[in-house]
Amino acid sequence: MSSDQPPSLRLELAAATAQWAVRQGAALHEHLRLEERDGRGICLVAADAIDANATIIRIPRTLCVTSDAARKDEDVRRVLGGDAHESFGALLLLTLKLLQKPEGPYLQYS
Repeated sequence: MSSDQPPSLRLELAAATAQWAVRQGAALHEHLRLEERDGRGICLVAADAIDANATIIRIPRTLCVTSDAARKDEDVRRVLGGDAHESFGALLLLTLKLLQKPEGPYLQYS
């Protein structure tokens, strides 16, 4: 995407979600920028040099959907019963459940 074009809706949504994640405790290195690139979609790029040992992204565990959280979720256990050891299914089910919440578990751009 050239710099003379206005940001796309996808880029605006990515930026809004990144700002939400930061308000929830996530941290992005100050030199990271969101860009939309032809053939690649929305990307995080370094706008300036970043030290090799620097933390570039920190996401609190509370923002992550994990198979452990899925196994402990009462709705997942209700649906899967004794088969809650199937991590992938549990994770998918919890993700689908959380996507119905306004804050959602993570970004999804279609």
